[in-house]
Amino acid sequence: MLATPTHAAKCASGDSMKALLEQRHEEPIRRGLKDQNSLMEWWESPEGNFTIVQRLSNGQFCEIVRGAYGHEVIAPPAEPEGDPT
Repeated sequence: MLATPTHAAKCASGDSMKALLEQRHEEPIRRGLKDQNSLMEWWESPEGNFTIVQRLSNGQFCEIVRGAYGHEVIAPPAEPEGDPT
């Protein structure tokens, strides 16, 4: 994995950051609560690029790190069909 830390967090409104991430063909794949005022999100593209952003309670998104996998992206397994019971 190759990553470029964003030394000074680049922050923007939620709509602006989402538009930029979608322009890069990235979509959110993981989220985790950081504290009561922020959430961390991992966005990823099918090409293997990723961005980790911090989503603040005031609606701002701050880009923490961007990068790319240094290996071929492995697709997640397909969901099984039918009733699991």
